[in-house]
Amino acid sequence: MTGEIFTPAIHLDVPWGRDIWLFLLRSPWYPLKLKIEKTDLSVTHGADTGIASIYASGDGGFSARVSVSGTGFKKVSLFMRRTIGSFVSDELVGEVVGSGTQDFNWKPIVRTFDLLLVTHGEMAESQLENIARGFGASITSAFLNWGSLAGDFIFCDGPLMGYSLHLKGDRGFLEHVEDTSGVTLTW
Repeated sequence: MTGEIFTPAIHLDVPWGRDIWLFLLRSPWYPLKLKIEKTDLSVTHGADTGIASIYASGDGGFSARVSVSGTGFKKVSLFMRRTIGSFVSDELVGEVVGSGTQDFNWKPIVRTFDLLLVTHGEMAESQLENIARGFGASITSAFLNWGSLAGDFIFCDGPLMGYSLHLKGDRGFLEHVEDTSGVTLTW
């Protein structure tokens, strides 16, 4: 399990004992606002094109219309990439296989929680798994009673995370073309 959580914390340095950490995990209380640098993304290969037109929606997310013309792309995919520290996660917003047009929607993950997490200086993996389960993550059983997340799991989106949209045209045999737009979430 690799990831990052940014939250206010208090560290209690206990002499001749185990240190204690207090973390206040709180969901955003204001609606998030989305800003997209480029609202039109396109990929081309010869006469073949893939175009994504992106429109902000009222719920802090966006709608995207992805159109593909020609037969040079096996599929054209739209991804939302999240980055925070060394953590990178790609969420598939939608893809068009062959040629045609499809509409897709995306909105940030916002959960309702107000949690005080108290832990020793070192948290056992089973404790972290229980916290992730409490937020709805799917944990699969594994060797030695340790579990693992079934894919990436995002507790909550917010302004401290980096975002970018990627339109990727897959031509097969590991060949693809890509266009990117920066995205920011603010309060």
